[in-house]
Amino acid sequence: MMTLISLAIVVAFVTSWAGTLALFEVEIWWELATLITIMLLGHWLEMRSIAQARGALVALAELLPDTAERVAADGSTETVPSPRSGSTTSFSSVPARASQPTGSWPTARPTLTSRWSPESRSRLRRARARR
Repeated sequence: MMTLISLAIVVAFVTSWAGTLALFEVEIWWELATLITIMLLGHWLEMRSIAQARGALVALAELLPDTAERVAADGSTETVPSPRSGSTTSFSSVPARASQPTGSWPTARPTLTSRWSPESRSRLRRARARR
């Protein structure tokens, strides 16, 4: 995209310069100035939105808990320090289980395991067929 914009600016500049030297009867200096102004404004808006999004991600990362609850096989819970890496997610309301219980489940299974099982795919197909 930047190559295309640069090409447009160079062509407009060369054409206007050739018109000033009386090689052409065309002068597009105002169009060139407008093009450069709009491109600079768009670039500034893009960089500002990227900076704001980066700030929002940093604020979200600060909300991650320092500890997590681990549920043992006997049902007891223990508090353990949570790792601070970008790949971990806080699931304080979702219990960690080896298998999905029957009935309604508050989150999608792929959210927990990052893989679709054949049973969840068939349920998804049935739900889409009912629409």
